[in-house]
Amino acid sequence: MQSNKTTFGIIFAEVDRLVKGVDFNNSGLHPGRRVSFSDKQMIKMLLVRDFEGIQYNRELVRFLKVYFKRYFPVIPDHSTFCRREKKLLSLLEKIRQDVLKKLDVKFERLKITDSTPIPVARFSPYRKYKLFPESEFGYCSALNERYKGFKLSLLTTISGIPTDFELMPANKHDVNLLEELVYHYQNTIIIADKGYSSQSLKEKLKINQNLLITPTIKYKLNKSKTKTNTYSEKQLLKKRSVIESVFNQLKTRFNIVNHQLKTLSGLIARVFNILFTYTLIIFINKKIGRKPLCMQHIV
Repeated sequence: MQSNKTTFGIIFAEVDRLVKGVDFNNSGLHPGRRVSFSDKQMIKMLLVRDFEGIQYNRELVRFLKVYFKRYFPVIPDHSTFCRREKKLLSLLEKIRQDVLKKLDVKFERLKITDSTPIPVARFSPYRKYKLFPESEFGYCSALNERYKGFKLSLLTTISGIPTDFELMPANKHDVNLLEELVYHYQNTIIIADKGYSSQSLKEKLKINQNLLITPTIKYKLNKSKTKTNTYSEKQLLKKRSVIESVFNQLKTRFNIVNHQLKTLSGLIARVFNILFTYTLIIFINKKIGRKPLCMQHIV
C-alpha cells in the first residue's frame, strides 16, 4: 500500500496543477449550506476509487478512513458522497478537455472506435426486471449471450487515449452509435471492426470528409474480381488491438462492467469518472516518459 500512496501523491499533485484557477463553487449543495470538504477533495476521492477498482461507495468510505486519513481529514458518508459525485460531471468534463488539450490529440487524424456491453442483468425469460427501465436487451457476440443493459461506444486515438464516448441502450446498433460519436469530426480516418461495415454509413461520413475503414468481406464483382482491403488499410486495421487493450483495462483494472449500481444517473457518473481517471493516468504516464497505457504504477 505504501507504493500506492506514493503514486496517489503524484496524482493528487497533478490534480492540484490542473484545477488551479478553477472556480469551485460547490454547486451541488443547497444555498447557505456549509461544507467540510471541497469539490477538489471529492475529485481526489473519486480518483482513489476508480484507480483501485473499488465497486461500492460504502467500501470506498471505509477504505479512505483506513488508508487516506492523512489526505482527507473529513470523509463524507455514503449518501453525501453519491449525491456530490453526480454534481461534479460538468466540472470533470472541463478538466478532462484541458487534459486532452495538453495531450495534443485534437488534430490527430487517425481514430479507432469500438463498443463494449455494460450489462445491468443477465437475460432470463423467467425474471422480471425492475432496475434500469431505460436499459434494453442486447446480444454480446464475444460472450455469446443476451443481456439487459447498455453499450459503451468509445473513440480513441491511435495510442489509446479516449476522446469521445456514448452510453446507449444495448439494442442500438454500432452503426448508429458511431454516427452520434463522430458527427463533429472532419477529415478523420476512423478504424473499426466488421460490425461497422455499412456502405450508407461510409457515404454519410464522407460528407464531412471522414473515411471509415473496416475489414472487407470478400465478394465477387464480375465473377472474376474480388474486392479486398488494400495493403495500407490492412496495416491500419491492425491498430484495432489498441482499443481492445483499452477495454480490457477498463474492465479488469477499473471494474467498469462490475459496477453494482441501481440508477442510470449513478451509472453515467461512474462511467464518466472512470474514463476521466483513465485519461488522467495516461497524461501522467506520458509526462514522466512511460508508456501511456501502463496502468500498474506510475512511479
